[in-house]
Amino acid sequence: SVIPMAIPFISGPGSIATVMILTSEAPTVYHLVLVYLAVLAVTVACYFAMIHSRHIVRFLGETGKQILTKIFGLILAVLAIQFVINGVGDAVTGYMLDKGLLDDAVIEDPRTP
Repeated sequence: SVIPMAIPFISGPGSIATVMILTSEAPTVYHLVLVYLAVLAVTVACYFAMIHSRHIVRFLGETGKQILTKIFGLILAVLAIQFVINGVGDAVTGYMLDKGLLDDAVIEDPRTP
């Protein structure tokens, strides 16, 4: 059996977890259909990107590949920093609430309806 190298990146644990969360939290069938349509759209986009990858690489050239690498690296770094900021903020807020240093009414929990 042959497994392309891109498969773990396309349908990795993050993708699977995202689809599982979105489908479990879909309030209506309409929202569930939208999740499946989004998965289908991403699948089709990945298919065409892989089929036409030689043309895309030739079109971008060496400079284009370097630029895209730097842009996506920057996006990844920004996301990582945001995750750290969110995590530290939640940890500090939770600690302050536990110690009674912060009033519960001041903090709105986005998870509560």
